[in-house]
Amino acid sequence: MKCKNCEQETKNKKFCSRACAAVVNNKLSPKRKARLIECKGRCGTFLIEYFGRFYCKPCVKANKLNILSITVGDIKKRYKNPEKRKGLNVNASIRYYCGRIHKDTKVRHNFCQKCGYSNHIELCHVRPVSDFVDNDNATMKEINSNENILLLCPNHHWELDNGLLDSKDVPPRNCA
Repeated sequence: MKCKNCEQETKNKKFCSRACAAVVNNKLSPKRKARLIECKGRCGTFLIEYFGRFYCKPCVKANKLNILSITVGDIKKRYKNPEKRKGLNVNASIRYYCGRIHKDTKVRHNFCQKCGYSNHIELCHVRPVSDFVDNDNATMKEINSNENILLLCPNHHWELDNGLLDSKDVPPRNCA
């Protein structure tokens, strides 16, 4: 057998080395180049698309404000069709939006409010998400408010969920 790139004899069916394989394969299917696209938000500005980013930063911030106004009823309507998003439910969506809303908070306060552990923290709801599911008018702003969210390590999160830790025992964080 001969290498498709350098024509040397090889035991392999196509290439003599990874380098030769890379040369041929990169010619057949070159890398995507960055291209100028229009922002899919309302502003209409142009930005460079990398890794599927289609919104400019101001539109992303505006979208975050839109997330705050989503209600539990809106999420329930989305899941009426069982074929859409299999495996997810209303509670999972609320937790997803919580992560989106408090993404910057988690970066600024990257430690457990109870013990100060900083390797892994979780966003915890003081009032459980399941309490809000029956109220279709509850908004993400209400469910995921700073007063209802604690940053805890996995151990203290488990203790809070299982009634071993009271939320009043957790010192408040400075949300400024």
